[in-house]
Amino acid sequence: MPRMFHPRSCSPAKAAFSLGLVAILALGVLGVPCAPAATGLGPSTAMAQPRRRVRSVVLRFEGARAEQARRAVVDALAGSQDLVSEQQLIETASQIGVDVSTPEGMASVVEHLQVSLVLGGFIEGAGRRTATTVWVMDVRGNELARRVVPGAPGGRGVAAAIGTAAVEAATEAIEIVSRPAPMPEPPTEAPPMLLGPDLEHERPGDRDRSDEDVSGRWNQPFVRAFAGLRLAARSLAVEPNAEANRFDADLFPDLQLAVELRPFARDPGALRGLYAAVSGGFSVGLGYYRLPPNDVDPSAMQTGNFGVDLGYALMIEEAFELVLSAGFGMDVLSLADATLLDFPSAAYAFLRPAAQGRVRLLSDSTLVLELGLGARIGLDVGDLRRFGPLGSSASGLDLGLGLAGQLEVGFSWAARFAYTTYFLSFDGDPLTATSGTDSSLQLWLLVGWSF
Repeated sequence: MPRMFHPRSCSPAKAAFSLGLVAILALGVLGVPCAPAATGLGPSTAMAQPRRRVRSVVLRFEGARAEQARRAVVDALAGSQDLVSEQQLIETASQIGVDVSTPEGMASVVEHLQVSLVLGGFIEGAGRRTATTVWVMDVRGNELARRVVPGAPGGRGVAAAIGTAAVEAATEAIEIVSRPAPMPEPPTEAPPMLLGPDLEHERPGDRDRSDEDVSGRWNQPFVRAFAGLRLAARSLAVEPNAEANRFDADLFPDLQLAVELRPFARDPGALRGLYAAVSGGFSVGLGYYRLPPNDVDPSAMQTGNFGVDLGYALMIEEAFELVLSAGFGMDVLSLADATLLDFPSAAYAFLRPAAQGRVRLLSDSTLVLELGLGARIGLDVGDLRRFGPLGSSASGLDLGLGLAGQLEVGFSWAARFAYTTYFLSFDGDPLTATSGTDSSLQLWLLVGWSF
């Protein structure tokens, strides 16, 4: 099956028109009666005029319950129009030998089918703010009419209201395209400079709509960069004598940096989902008290973490994003001046497969729910090897839940709760150590910039 033309390859004024052409679900034939010609004859002598049929296409809607909205439009028009299947569009492209993945190819198919109007729409908002928009454009991408219906299909009477709005918008558009072209006014001054090819057919108001995304698409930023604070409480214990072999740290802070990259966030195809993330953090000025009798002066304690992840983001209904990734990380708890009597430092190196979900709670991305789950496959445990002369291993997992948001100017924020735990296993000295756990509860507070 040939590739379909996508909106991002056309000019901004035609973005909404082209987006629907990417995913045409049906083509419509719209029949409209013409008024009798004005003559001096009365009703008894006027000759019957043939009905003039205006051919249209009905495109797929965007957003939640999009197919229900489109079906409401199709049902409303079905009584007076013949709807043509998507297969006819594809067969026409094959017959005339054009590529419908380009604006020129799609324009050739539309012209060959004698299409005059394009209908489509989108659903945006949540809860009581949900609204369904139906628009009508000509084949050049110029918007002719638009109707907005409060609510989404499924609500009481909303489907019928969407159908009525589609009929009204189509009728208004037909009146516009049926008007005779105005006679050009003679120039009173020197002729102005010619516009560029992208502006020759610009309609009044198109410039104001050039940045408007009528598709309902959830556009992710190319870059999200954060800086902030992590507050953590940590507890590490080794069996069989967990009361003696343990280290507990009450709530302590460290600094964190994080960057998310989506280099093809505006790409119309599969490249859109490519994802990368880098994060790291460190502590400054922390201390701890060693075991008695060495507990008079605190010793230095340092924490550090680093991670890099590569993955792919799947977008579902432009409201839920699932990111599947794999990466490498390090997690260090360094205790200075530790002796054989003290608890040793821990330094984990691990591989991390993970899944992260993001749910858009508001249509403008000012509030997003984040959920994350990652597994940690241990590669090293640092000085904890002391507990396992013949070998040691670690595995773990991390859980995350939080809220994030982005303002139009680019300011971004995030607040997350996280829980991380490692499961330790030691071999060689069962009287001293057989297993252990290292757990931490964290609160992340981040601010940054997105673009």
